[in-house]
Amino acid sequence: MKHIHHVIENLMAGRPEACHLAKALAKQARATHRRMARARAVGFEAYETTLTDLLLTELAHVDPRFWRVVRFKPHEERGNGADWEWWIQRSDLSWVRLWIQAKRLYHPGERYEELKRKVRRGSDGRIWQSRLLVEAARREGRNGSVLPVPLYAFYNCLQGKRAEPWPCKRLEPCQQQPLLGITIAPAQQIDELIVKGKNGYRDVLAESKPLSCLVHCPTVWSGHPQDSYASTLLMGMEWLHTNDVLPSAPSLPGRIEEALETDDEVVAEESDPRIALITGHAALPGARMDEVPPGLADLRERFDLRALEQQGWRETT
Repeated sequence: MKHIHHVIENLMAGRPEACHLAKALAKQARATHRRMARARAVGFEAYETTLTDLLLTELAHVDPRFWRVVRFKPHEERGNGADWEWWIQRSDLSWVRLWIQAKRLYHPGERYEELKRKVRRGSDGRIWQSRLLVEAARREGRNGSVLPVPLYAFYNCLQGKRAEPWPCKRLEPCQQQPLLGITIAPAQQIDELIVKGKNGYRDVLAESKPLSCLVHCPTVWSGHPQDSYASTLLMGMEWLHTNDVLPSAPSLPGRIEEALETDDEVVAEESDPRIALITGHAALPGARMDEVPPGLADLRERFDLRALEQQGWRETT
């Protein structure tokens, strides 16, 4: 029997940073799928905010030297349609900014019902939330800030055991469904779907990639070594955007840099999402969490997987 983390290790041979990150993202996709299934089994639905909080908390523990979560002080009015933003550092130490809106799959219709949600935009009436996200990102760039890259993150759990369409043939059907627990897509493509009245699972999946595919695609990444979590993620994000070079800023906003030093919450501005995830190419300032010694994080991941196996949960080929 072959577990999914063994498949990833084979695909990522010789790239330890990317291998560790690929396993971490795959683990979070499976965990999201499992949380949604467990909630539904007792008559509940796991909401986007809960799933996002859990996802970002776990990602921040991938390696606390290079990952950090910063919260914005609570506020209600948001002008950009994003739930959270992600700052990723390039090797030249500049920063790429992502704006991400999270949506979950509804049952029994297997549609993202909230994709069709309209929001108020000033005196212009109501527009699709996806259009708000895309237009707000463009406006932010015109206003002199670094242009945010708008994305959607989808939280998925299907009913019953099914083999779903997959972007490539590298995995067996039994491995695919849990890895579709989190998929990601450019907001512009999702906005075009919504304009056409499409918000079904299969429609959206055709425009999306599994989150873990950002760092373990063997076809795209062959011969392209990456030397950090951040550089690996950026290559995946550029691939998601048809190899466009993503815009970047020379530094983080001052209030976020200060929060990294002090661990304080950030004072929210009108267009802020509620939370930010920071991924550094170089080690980040501050020490909110103990640093993870080299090799320990990978050992902890293996221990967690063994614990799951002991509880009877496994994926096999």
